[in-house]
Amino acid sequence: MKGENKRLCSGLDASDRRMREESKHSAKILLADDFEPWRRFVVSLLQKRPEWQVLCEVSDGMQALQRVKELRPDLVLLDVGLPTLNGIEAARLIRACAPESKILFVSVYDTFDIAEAALRAGGQGYVIKSRSASDLLVAIEAVLQQRLFASSTLKGDDFTQASGANSVRQRDTPMLRCKVGHPVLPDSETPSAS
Repeated sequence: MKGENKRLCSGLDASDRRMREESKHSAKILLADDFEPWRRFVVSLLQKRPEWQVLCEVSDGMQALQRVKELRPDLVLLDVGLPTLNGIEAARLIRACAPESKILFVSVYDTFDIAEAALRAGGQGYVIKSRSASDLLVAIEAVLQQRLFASSTLKGDDFTQASGANSVRQRDTPMLRCKVGHPVLPDSETPSAS
C-alpha cells in the first residue's frame, strides 16, 4: 500500500510539473509606447522571461489597434499618452475587436482618476513607469493569470494606507476592486473580512 501511495504521489508531482510547464506557454505581447528608448527598456526587461515574446512595437494608438486586429496578442502593454489615439480610447476599441487580448497600462500618470479610467476602458492592470523595474514583470504575470494589478504609488483619496503596498481601494466596485502593488485574487479566493 505504501508503494502504491508513493507511486500515486510521484505521478501527481509529474502531473503538477507538466501543468506548470504548460501554463508557462509563450505569451505574445504587443508593446505600444511613443518613446522609443522606453520601448527598448521594456523589451530588455521582458527578455528575462523567455516564455514571453514581444510580437510588435508600435508608437501610436491607431497602430496599436491595427496590429492587435492582425496579430491577436495575448497581452497589450499600452501607454495612456499615445499620439493619434490615446491609450484609453485605444483600449476601448481593442476590447471591442479583440476581447481575448488582455490590456496592461504602463504610464507616467500616477493619479487614481487616470488609472480608474484606464481600468474602466478595459485594462486589467496599471503600472506607473517609475515603478516598472519592480512592478512590470509582476503585473504582467498577474494580468496573464486573469488578476488585476495596480502600482502601489497611485495617488488619490480612494486609497487607504493600510500598510504601504498593501493599500486597498475604498470604493468597492467589482471591476476595479484592487490591492495596489499586488495581484488580486478572484472573489472565490478572497478571504472574507469579518
